[in-house]
Amino acid sequence: MTGFSDEERWDFDTSDMDWQEDRVQAARDGEFGDLYRNHLDVAVVLTRWAKAVGDQPEYGTTEHAQGFIQALEEVAARLRQADYVPGNGEVPE
Repeated sequence: MTGFSDEERWDFDTSDMDWQEDRVQAARDGEFGDLYRNHLDVAVVLTRWAKAVGDQPEYGTTEHAQGFIQALEEVAARLRQADYVPGNGEVPE
């Protein structure tokens, strides 16, 4: 599988996440490991997008931009937490 390097995929802080190491390890090593690695790649893109938003006028007011950044970061966190891997609550197997 191609995509970002493992170093880039795993370069994030889990302290503000609903991080469950056993669930993440099962997603990484299980039947849907390639899908989970893809989710980590998407999370990298979303995180970079959130960092690039800043106060750019195309995102509206500062409040709108902050809401957009928060949404991008939340989706990235949920992807990293393996929330969207089949069998982990959000997506049925």
